[in-house]
Formats: sequence, C-alpha cells, structure tokens
Amino acid sequence: TLESASTSSIVFYSDVERDGAMERVRYYFGTSTLQKGVTEPTSSTPPLYVTSTEAIKITVPYVKVGSSSFQYFGASATSTMVPLSSPIDVSMVRFMRVSLTADVSTSSAPRPITFSNIITIRNLRSN
Repeated sequence: TLESASTSSIVFYSDVERDGAMERVRYYFGTSTLQKGVTEPTSSTPPLYVTSTEAIKITVPYVKVGSSSFQYFGASATSTMVPLSSPIDVSMVRFMRVSLTADVSTSSAPRPITFSNIITIRNLRSN
C-alpha cells in the first residue's frame, strides 16, 4: 500500500522482513544520501506505526540531491513519460522512475554518475 509520494520521498507498507507483519517503509533523500527508514508495527489491532521508532539506514551515499528525484506515472502514461504533477495523488500511481546522481568526490575524478530506473509497483499495476 502506498501512503505518500513526492519528488524526494516515497512511503509504503510491505512485509520487507518477511515476518508476517507489514512494516512502514520510507525512502527519502537526506542531505547527501538516499536513506531507508523502516517502522515496525505495534502489536495493537489495528497496528500503529510510531514514526519516532523508525530505524534509518543509508542505502546510497554521496548523492547529489538536487540532481536526484522520484517521479510517478499513472496507468495511462505513454512513451512520452510525463510524470504525475505535484502534489501526487497516490491513487493514480502505477509505476515510478528513480533517478539519482552520485559523486564520491566533487573536486576530482571520476565524474558524477547518474542512475535511473523505472519500477512497476506490483500491487498497483493495471496489466
């Protein structure tokens, strides 16, 4: 389930630990990193997600945040790939593009490297 989406973050629920419980997962750009936050559900019914207990890990260091983004697309997106406009209506999202630029050293070689990938969100795809 997708909770929220912006050009700098995405929040969704998934059993990432394969323990039978749905964790709240947040990917977001920090100052110079791509970070992943995971919040465990409480044992209450329904489960609650106390964001102050979020465990955060750096997944990609040396990110040039101004050159990196998340973009979201609806089911009717074509080869022109015009992303959904902000604010993102998460009910319209079917897939996303992650683009990030990493630069280990801004003052010397190698030059920054840009990675981009289109991701189909499994439980949201329409085909």
